[in-house]
Amino acid sequence: MAPSAPITPLSPSELAYLTTSLTLNPPIRPDSRTPTQFRPLIAELDILPSCNGSARMVWADGAECVSGIKVEVARTEDIFGVPTEVAEEFELGAAGGGDTTTRSVVNRRSWVEVGVDVQGLRDDDALNVFLAGVVLESLFAGDEEGLTNRLKINDRFHWKLYIDILLITPPPTSPSLSTTHPLTLLSLTTHLSLRSTLLPFPTSQGNEDPIFSDDWDLATPLYPPELTSLLPPISLLVMTIGSNVLLDPSRDELSVAEGVWAVSLVPPAENKSRPRVVGVRTLETIPVPIEDKTVGARGEEGWEGGVVGGRGGVSRETVRRVIKIVGCVAREVWEALDGVVKAERDKQRD
Repeated sequence: MAPSAPITPLSPSELAYLTTSLTLNPPIRPDSRTPTQFRPLIAELDILPSCNGSARMVWADGAECVSGIKVEVARTEDIFGVPTEVAEEFELGAAGGGDTTTRSVVNRRSWVEVGVDVQGLRDDDALNVFLAGVVLESLFAGDEEGLTNRLKINDRFHWKLYIDILLITPPPTSPSLSTTHPLTLLSLTTHLSLRSTLLPFPTSQGNEDPIFSDDWDLATPLYPPELTSLLPPISLLVMTIGSNVLLDPSRDELSVAEGVWAVSLVPPAENKSRPRVVGVRTLETIPVPIEDKTVGARGEEGWEGGVVGGRGGVSRETVRRVIKIVGCVAREVWEALDGVVKAERDKQRD
């Protein structure tokens, strides 16, 4: 199960007031944002000179994420860990002896490795595992064939992608100044680092052992700019409360959420207008007990032992509304990310 939403130090009366304000139409958010408005952020590309691609993002509340990508040449293996050329020799030998065999299946999922490090948490913490899983699964669900084809050098070798992500922010479960869940920040930073990743230009041919040019001006981008329909995925955090859908919720808003979603999308395919949803995950919401007899669930009077948040149960109509709203907002997010990438390219040309 995905890790739960952040815990908030708010009092019962503050939680009740927050619940009432967020269920209004339109909702009144603590920082006066609209339901689909993101907090301000700063983005940079190519900040790590020893990486093939890197990016850095900082939210207005101080939460910071750095993503670095390294590539190395690896031998292509099948799902049993046998190099493909060895497996093919075995198949040919078996076929010559009259036996029937099936062609080995290449383990392409092992071509990408994601590591997430959150300040103050163990490497095997549930949040780290969840964030790494969202990045890896959405990456392959959105463009598995296209990505692995670009990572393929020849039938014997391929590029192995190492994505290392560092969240320089206190974990969302600690009573600190951090007011954000790191999913959206991590996803957008990884998106930019993947788009800035360059692969050395190969000078070898066919199935020879790979040799590459030292001239980085000849390097090819992992995600060519002209392939607008094959960009890396993005994952956005969304919450629902009442009939309202809120994007980029703060920690306090998450404490009264009825549902928390991680929606992963990729740009529309050619000749299509709607973004493609490649993954939807739910985060567990934590019920916040209210012991005040005069303040109950949603601020009702005369309720003893009520709770705010964590009520559970989501209708299909809510799911459809969440996906529709996130799809519309994702277009604006991609336009903003495109602006960052284009500005960096113009700066390099100058």
